[in-house]
Amino acid sequence: MLRLTALARPVARAVTIRPLSVSVKNLLGSDAVFAKMENRIDAAAVAKVKGVFRFDIQEKKKTVKTWTADLKNGDGSLVEGEGTKPDVTIIVSDEDFVKLAAGELDAQKAFFSGKLKVKGNIMLSQKLGAILKN
Repeated sequence: MLRLTALARPVARAVTIRPLSVSVKNLLGSDAVFAKMENRIDAAAVAKVKGVFRFDIQEKKKTVKTWTADLKNGDGSLVEGEGTKPDVTIIVSDEDFVKLAAGELDAQKAFFSGKLKVKGNIMLSQKLGAILKN
């Protein structure tokens, strides 16, 4: 005779709950600046600026996030990570980038003090005010 009671017993399984990991990469102050910047990128900004910018955002002198603003092609775009080949690469700490965007830190002073590094067409970087300022 077949016993069905053995099949009806509940099976207990161990469930592992993985803790949520939050890193600096996910919590940068500059993310809010880039979100606002994205709303300012349009065909008019492309016509005015005509350049591709890469932003290397650093924490403790290591790049933790990269953004690429294409203000040269089409209606423009802003992507996290490496996009179109940049005309200008801007290397700055997260904290200093937030201050630059808020107008609390002068870009020229930041450049000459070493807080802001620019590679490529430095003159083109002066046109960033159109999309950067809050």
